[in-house]
Amino acid sequence: ILAVVPGNVDLQTSEIIQMAREWDAHLKRTVVVITKPDLIEKGTEQSLIKQAEALNVPYHIVRCRGQQERDKYSPTEMRKLENCFFLDNKVWSFVTPSQLGVETLQSRLSDLLSLKIKEALP
Repeated sequence: ILAVVPGNVDLQTSEIIQMAREWDAHLKRTVVVITKPDLIEKGTEQSLIKQAEALNVPYHIVRCRGQQERDKYSPTEMRKLENCFFLDNKVWSFVTPSQLGVETLQSRLSDLLSLKIKEALP
């Protein structure tokens, strides 16, 4: 289950996490993707990280493009801006780099899919 949650809500009580628990009670088959880290109130980023870790599931944080950025930047340029966002904001240095950004999320999901396919094959 790919549970996508905006970073400016309480993860523990978010509706999508509750829905994921209905199908995956212990969240063993769930990956949480946290979006909109740029909209999180300054000073509360550590709280978000602690909430994500408290879920005890794999999580990933991405900063997606807004409409104005879609019109202004190519996907490649936006990936660079996303990387700069995480590098320039020291609070994100507490998160493993492989858990930040769209590019690493793509790799992570691809690896997970490959693993699940291998597990299912005889």
